[in-house]
This record gives sequence, structure tokens and C-alpha cells, in this order.
Amino acid sequence: MINRLLNGVGFQLVRQSTLDRLISTAHNGHASKQDDEAASNDATEVDHAPVRDEGSHQFRPVSNAGDPTETVPAIYLQNLQRESLALREMSTELIKLKLQLNGANGGANSSGHRLYTPVYDYCGLRTDPAIVHNHDFMRDPRFVAAYERGVVAEGYEPRYFWRTHVALWCASIGLRLGGDFVECGVCRGMLSSSIMHYLDWNNIHRRFFLFDTFAGVDERLVTDEEVASGNLGYFREMYKTDIYEDVVRNFAEYKNVQIIRGSVPSSLSTVDIDAVAYLSIDMNNVTPEIAAIDHFWSKLQPGAPVLLDDYGFVRYEAQKRAFDTWAAQHGVEILALPTGQGLMIKPPSAAEAVHQNGAR
Repeated sequence: MINRLLNGVGFQLVRQSTLDRLISTAHNGHASKQDDEAASNDATEVDHAPVRDEGSHQFRPVSNAGDPTETVPAIYLQNLQRESLALREMSTELIKLKLQLNGANGGANSSGHRLYTPVYDYCGLRTDPAIVHNHDFMRDPRFVAAYERGVVAEGYEPRYFWRTHVALWCASIGLRLGGDFVECGVCRGMLSSSIMHYLDWNNIHRRFFLFDTFAGVDERLVTDEEVASGNLGYFREMYKTDIYEDVVRNFAEYKNVQIIRGSVPSSLSTVDIDAVAYLSIDMNNVTPEIAAIDHFWSKLQPGAPVLLDDYGFVRYEAQKRAFDTWAAQHGVEILALPTGQGLMIKPPSAAEAVHQNGAR
């Protein structure tokens, strides 16, 4: 149980006997048959039993065939055990905290809405209001209502609290600027539905353009590297059926929403968009995403946010490299977020920058 808890936060328990044996073996410079048998027994206790690397007197985890390996010194194992023991003590405190917040009977907690949990561990992000840092926005009734509207669109509870929080922040920035909202890569519309509810869309007189195939990734645009990543099977599973009609029904309650069905970039030229205040890009492969930022960059208002949904995720490295290159060519920076998202802000024009510097 503790190992499962630790694995969830990137740590793993190491038995003291295993640690002592490994350190002793490293000092002696050879492994005995008894040591090998002990290593075999210990492997049942932990997922990756360390083994000796004769060349460097370091240790590496046993890996599956073809997996990368990493050498680690004995001091790393000592530090790892200390951290593991600290996390064991922390887990007890977390249980106490959960009981305090939710009540011993498992009923509604006294600190806010049911969406608020003492430990948030989704989107590649772990937060805790008593030990690390808070996630108080999950208590905000306005956020809760917007998030739940997004869940209605998605059709299930994905626990994208922090990713939604980031998108709502970006949308709020966009609301202060002139121009339309644009989302390239909609799926069922969780984020855009949350945004429209959060901003009271029918009363703000903006247009929201939603671009998607609504039938999955256009595989004609997928590169060989992206095929090798193994993501296509996941996307095909997501889009077993065409979801266009479901999306149309979901957004029927909102005014000034244009749902553009087709593949980016060819679909971008089918509508007239002069100024953009908010841009979200989530199409899961390089070609349409770079085409989208190329198309909309000149239309983005100074200060407008660009939210890159896949920027920091494993197996999406091709997209990250492409956007890093693009950003460097355009003199902008991408903020990598622990949610896996990336964030760019359209800088002011040269004339505006001169004006702002002169006003200081």
C-alpha cells in the first residue's frame, strides 16, 4: 500500500536490509551468490530491485527489455529511503486531514464544495492545502459551476480542475481585450463550455470559434515520429464515433458560437476572424498546431493568452520542440506549467512597447 502511495508521487520504499546489502556490495567491489539471492527476494518487495553496475560501483533499476536505464549512486538510495520514511509519516497526516475536512462519516466537508479535496493529484500535479500549497479556487462557487458545466459537455468526470483553472484564468485575461475567442481542438467542449459558463457568455457579446474534425486526428497530417509515439491508438479509441452532433447540442444554449467542422489548417480560411483575444490549441500533433499559431498570431491582440494544451506531456515532445522553435523565431517565451500546459502571451507591438517605455 505504501509503495503504491509513493509510486504515485515518484518515490518508492527501499528496505533497510536491501540498502545495507547494496552499500556493502559497493564497498567490497564484488557480489556474492547470497547477495544475488537476497536481491531476488527483495525484488518481490519493490517494483525495481537495484542491481550492481560493476563498471561504476553504482546501481541501476532492473528494466524491461528496451527500456532506458539510469545509474544512481548509493547516496541516492540513502536519500530515497529517508524521503520514503518521511512520506510514510506524511500519509498518516493526510488521512487525519481528510477526516477533519470531510468528516469521519464521509459526509460533505465543512470547508467548501464537494469538488474541493484535501489532496489533489491529477494533471501531473500534486497539491495539498496543509503540507504543500493550497487549491482554494476549487471552493469558489463560480469555478465549481463552470467546471461542472464542462463535465456535462465531456460526459464524465476527468478531474481536470487545475487545467480548467488555468483556462479560465486565460479566458478572463482575454475578456479584458477586444476580439474573438478561438479554440483549435475542441473534442466534446469541456474547456470551452466551462469558459462560456464562467464568463456568462450570452451577455458579453463575443464570438467563440470552435475548430475540430469531431472525428479524431487527421492522420494525413501525422508525422512518422508521432506515429511511433503510440498516441494514434489512444486517439482512435477516443473517437470511436463521430461526435459532431453531440457537440452542436452541447453548445445550443450559447449565442455567437460558431462550430467549424474540418481539418486545420484548411478549415481556418472558411471564417473571417479579424482580432483574437484568447486562443487555445489542442490538436495533438505538430502540423495543424503550428499552422494555427501561424494563422492567428498576427490577429492576436497584444496581451492575449495562447494556451497550449499538450506542451509538456510525455509522448508529445515533437509538439514541444516545434513550439519552442517557433517561439524563439518570434521572440516570445513559453511558460511551461506543471499541469502539462504551455502558456504564451502576445507581446505589445513595437510602437506600443516604445509608448509603454516612455511612460515609465
